[in-house]
Amino acid sequence: MPPCGGSGHHIRSEAEIAQYKKRHPLGAKARLAPAITCWTGQRRGDARLFGLRHVVRGKINFQASKNGADLWLPAAGDLRRAVERLSDQETGG
Repeated sequence: MPPCGGSGHHIRSEAEIAQYKKRHPLGAKARLAPAITCWTGQRRGDARLFGLRHVVRGKINFQASKNGADLWLPAAGDLRRAVERLSDQETGG
């Protein structure tokens, strides 16, 4: 979608989010990308490296590339399910 108002990113409505989730079910890479950025606040450069290895004992652990900070975040259920389903498909689980 084009930027809203000429600057910044478009903020999706609840209806748009529901439509996107319907088109891209859990397990689809397209479903994982917005879940990562939404639930972790990672920058795109960090988010593209995100994977199951970053889910540790029910939390998200990653190192921010911008400042090197070692971050621990709670793993939101939606994000954890998206990562697990993608991992299951990639490993045949």
